Amino acid sequence: MSEQADHAIETLHQLKKIGVRLSLDDFGTGYSSLSYLQSFPVDVVKIAKPFIDDLESSDSKRAFASAIVALGGALDKFVVAEGIERPEQLALLDSFGCDAGQGYYFARPMDGRALVVWARQWPTSSAGPAGAAASTTTTTAVIDLGSVRSLRRGAEPGSISVGLPMTTGSPGR
Repeated sequence: MSEQADHAIETLHQLKKIGVRLSLDDFGTGYSSLSYLQSFPVDVVKIAKPFIDDLESSDSKRAFASAIVALGGALDKFVVAEGIERPEQLALLDSFGCDAGQGYYFARPMDGRALVVWARQWPTSSAGPAGAAASTTTTTAVIDLGSVRSLRRGAEPGSISVGLPMTTGSPGR
Protein backbone atom coordinates (compact mmCIF):
# COMPACT_ATOMS: atom_id res chain seq x y z
CA MET A 1 0.00 0.00 0.00
CA SER A 2 2.81 2.42 0.87
CA GLU A 3 4.38 1.88 -2.56
CA GLN A 4 1.05 2.78 -4.22
CA ALA A 5 0.72 5.90 -2.09
CA ASP A 6 4.29 6.96 -2.93
CA HIS A 7 3.56 6.47 -6.64
CA ALA A 8 0.35 8.52 -6.35
CA ILE A 9 2.17 11.35 -4.57
CA GLU A 10 4.93 11.35 -7.20
CA THR A 11 2.29 11.52 -9.95
CA LEU A 12 0.63 14.47 -8.21
CA HIS A 13 3.98 16.27 -8.01
CA GLN A 14 4.52 15.67 -11.74
CA LEU A 15 1.09 17.14 -12.49
CA LYS A 16 1.94 20.22 -10.40
CA LYS A 17 5.17 20.68 -12.39
CA ILE A 18 3.16 21.08 -15.58
CA GLY A 19 0.80 23.61 -13.99
CA VAL A 20 -2.13 21.48 -12.86
CA ARG A 21 -3.80 22.85 -9.73
CA LEU A 22 -4.93 20.12 -7.37
CA SER A 23 -8.01 20.24 -5.19
CA LEU A 24 -8.91 18.20 -2.11
CA ASP A 25 -12.67 17.77 -2.50
CA ASP A 26 -15.18 17.19 0.32
CA PHE A 27 -12.59 17.90 3.00
CA GLY A 28 -13.59 16.52 6.38
CA THR A 29 -15.66 13.58 5.11
CA GLY A 30 -14.98 10.08 3.84
CA TYR A 31 -11.40 9.46 2.76
CA SER A 32 -10.47 13.14 2.89
CA SER A 33 -8.26 13.53 5.95
CA LEU A 34 -5.68 15.76 7.58
CA SER A 35 -2.93 13.41 6.43
CA TYR A 36 -3.77 14.29 2.81
CA LEU A 37 -3.07 17.96 3.52
CA GLN A 38 0.32 16.97 4.82
CA SER A 39 1.18 14.40 2.13
CA PHE A 40 -0.46 15.58 -1.08
CA PRO A 41 0.65 18.72 -2.94
CA VAL A 42 -2.84 20.23 -3.10
CA ASP A 43 -3.56 23.89 -3.84
CA VAL A 44 -7.26 23.99 -2.96
CA VAL A 45 -9.20 22.64 0.01
CA LYS A 46 -12.95 22.34 -0.50
CA ILE A 47 -14.96 22.28 2.74
CA ALA A 48 -17.59 19.54 2.45
CA LYS A 49 -21.23 20.63 2.29
CA PRO A 50 -22.23 18.88 5.55
CA PHE A 51 -20.08 21.44 7.42
CA ILE A 52 -21.91 24.29 5.67
CA ASP A 53 -25.46 22.96 6.18
CA ASP A 54 -27.05 24.69 9.20
CA LEU A 55 -23.89 26.75 9.71
CA GLU A 56 -25.96 29.60 11.11
CA SER A 57 -27.56 27.51 13.85
CA SER A 58 -24.86 25.02 14.81
CA ASP A 59 -21.97 26.03 17.05
CA SER A 60 -20.05 22.87 16.17
CA LYS A 61 -20.42 23.39 12.41
CA ARG A 62 -19.26 27.01 12.77
CA ALA A 63 -16.28 25.79 14.79
CA PHE A 64 -15.35 23.14 12.20
CA ALA A 65 -15.79 25.46 9.21
CA SER A 66 -13.80 28.23 10.90
CA ALA A 67 -11.04 25.79 11.86
CA ILE A 68 -10.80 24.37 8.32
CA VAL A 69 -10.56 27.90 6.88
CA ALA A 70 -7.86 28.80 9.43
CA LEU A 71 -5.92 25.59 8.76
CA GLY A 72 -6.12 26.13 5.00
CA GLY A 73 -4.88 29.67 5.39
CA ALA A 74 -2.01 28.61 7.66
CA LEU A 75 -0.96 26.06 5.04
CA ASP A 76 -1.34 28.61 2.21
CA LYS A 77 -4.20 26.72 0.58
CA PHE A 78 -7.08 28.32 -1.31
CA VAL A 79 -10.21 27.40 0.66
CA VAL A 80 -13.59 26.86 -1.05
CA ALA A 81 -16.85 26.25 0.82
CA GLU A 82 -19.22 23.86 -0.94
CA GLY A 83 -22.99 24.02 -0.73
CA ILE A 84 -23.65 27.67 0.10
CA GLU A 85 -27.42 28.11 -0.11
CA ARG A 86 -28.20 31.18 2.02
CA PRO A 87 -26.76 34.68 2.45
CA GLU A 88 -26.23 34.02 6.16
CA GLN A 89 -23.88 31.14 5.34
CA LEU A 90 -21.99 33.37 2.91
CA ALA A 91 -21.63 36.12 5.54
CA LEU A 92 -20.29 33.69 8.15
CA LEU A 93 -17.82 32.10 5.73
CA ASP A 94 -16.63 35.53 4.65
CA SER A 95 -16.13 36.49 8.31
CA PHE A 96 -13.98 33.36 8.74
CA GLY A 97 -11.79 34.45 5.81
CA CYS A 98 -12.92 31.74 3.38
CA ASP A 99 -11.52 32.42 -0.09
CA ALA A 100 -14.34 31.17 -2.30
CA GLY A 101 -17.69 29.47 -2.35
CA GLN A 102 -19.98 27.51 -4.55
CA GLY A 103 -23.56 26.44 -4.21
CA TYR A 104 -27.17 27.14 -5.07
CA TYR A 105 -26.95 30.60 -3.50
CA PHE A 106 -24.94 31.61 -6.56
CA ALA A 107 -26.44 29.38 -9.25
CA ARG A 108 -27.82 25.95 -10.02
CA PRO A 109 -25.78 23.54 -12.16
CA MET A 110 -25.96 24.60 -15.81
CA ASP A 111 -24.51 23.75 -19.17
CA GLY A 112 -21.68 25.75 -20.71
CA ARG A 113 -23.89 28.09 -22.75
CA ALA A 114 -26.02 29.01 -19.76
CA LEU A 115 -22.86 29.55 -17.73
CA VAL A 116 -21.57 32.12 -20.24
CA VAL A 117 -24.86 34.03 -20.02
CA TRP A 118 -24.83 33.82 -16.24
CA ALA A 119 -21.19 34.92 -15.97
CA ARG A 120 -21.89 38.02 -18.05
CA GLN A 121 -24.54 39.01 -15.50
CA TRP A 122 -22.24 38.48 -12.49
CA PRO A 123 -22.01 40.28 -10.09
CA THR A 124 -25.19 42.21 -10.90
CA SER A 125 -27.26 39.10 -10.28
CA SER A 126 -26.54 36.36 -7.76
CA ALA A 127 -28.98 34.02 -9.43
CA GLY A 128 -28.47 32.03 -12.58
CA PRO A 129 -30.43 32.78 -15.73
CA ALA A 130 -34.09 31.85 -15.53
CA GLY A 131 -34.72 28.40 -16.85
CA ALA A 132 -31.07 27.34 -16.85
CA ALA A 133 -31.52 23.61 -16.89
CA ALA A 134 -29.00 21.16 -15.50
CA SER A 135 -27.59 18.78 -18.07
CA THR A 136 -25.56 15.62 -17.96
CA THR A 137 -22.50 17.74 -18.76
CA THR A 138 -22.36 20.48 -16.16
CA THR A 139 -19.70 22.91 -15.11
CA THR A 140 -18.97 24.20 -11.66
CA ALA A 141 -18.63 27.91 -11.04
CA VAL A 142 -16.59 28.83 -8.01
CA ILE A 143 -17.28 32.37 -6.94
CA ASP A 144 -14.42 34.22 -5.34
CA LEU A 145 -15.83 35.72 -2.16
CA GLY A 146 -13.67 38.75 -2.91
CA SER A 147 -16.16 39.60 -5.64
CA VAL A 148 -18.99 39.45 -3.13
CA ARG A 149 -17.40 41.09 -0.11
CA SER A 150 -13.84 42.33 0.20
CA LEU A 151 -10.66 41.46 -1.64
CA ARG A 152 -8.70 38.69 0.09
CA ARG A 153 -5.24 37.35 -0.67
CA GLY A 154 -4.88 39.20 -4.00
CA ALA A 155 -8.07 37.85 -5.57
CA GLU A 156 -9.35 39.71 -8.60
CA PRO A 157 -12.75 41.35 -8.03
CA GLY A 158 -15.52 39.51 -9.82
CA SER A 159 -13.37 36.52 -10.72
CA ILE A 160 -15.11 33.33 -11.66
CA SER A 161 -13.27 30.07 -12.15
CA VAL A 162 -14.88 27.37 -14.19
CA GLY A 163 -13.89 23.76 -14.45
CA LEU A 164 -14.98 20.21 -14.03
CA PRO A 165 -16.70 19.41 -10.73
CA MET A 166 -13.42 18.43 -9.04
CA THR A 167 -11.47 21.44 -10.41
CA THR A 168 -11.83 24.69 -8.50
CA GLY A 169 -10.01 27.74 -7.43
CA SER A 170 -9.14 31.22 -8.51
CA PRO A 171 -6.79 31.80 -11.43
CA GLY A 172 -5.08 34.53 -9.41
CA ARG A 173 -3.75 32.19 -6.75
